[in-house]
Amino acid sequence: MEQIAKFLFAATVLTIFAYVVIFTSTGLAGNGGEYWGYNGNLDAAEAARLSFDAKDYRYLEIDLTDSNGIRTQVAPMYLRCRNHPLGIKLVTRKSGSELIHGYDSIKFATNFAEQFNNGMNELLTRELSVCCGDCKQR
Repeated sequence: MEQIAKFLFAATVLTIFAYVVIFTSTGLAGNGGEYWGYNGNLDAAEAARLSFDAKDYRYLEIDLTDSNGIRTQVAPMYLRCRNHPLGIKLVTRKSGSELIHGYDSIKFATNFAEQFNNGMNELLTRELSVCCGDCKQR
């Protein structure tokens, strides 16, 4: 009986330790902004605001090759702006090329870039009256 109690105690302590390690590593993993030089805790919308305030209106582009050798090269966003301040050509900031988050790298980078790019579009529309999406001709 005493051995069972010791075993259960050890199993409980080990389980708690495992949960702490898993949740700590998940919390420190970052959000994908690291591929463009942001820290892993800065929200994509806030990063777009900082970039906009610095008059850097470029979109974020993903250029990563996953562990299977499949290359992802895209600038994800809902809609592009027709009269972007940098011209009609899509001007982007490419991501770093080294995978940081393992299997989730492309997912994290895509989510961050999409939120950033859509946030940039909202800022351009609201602050500079740029036509992003379905705009009526004036």
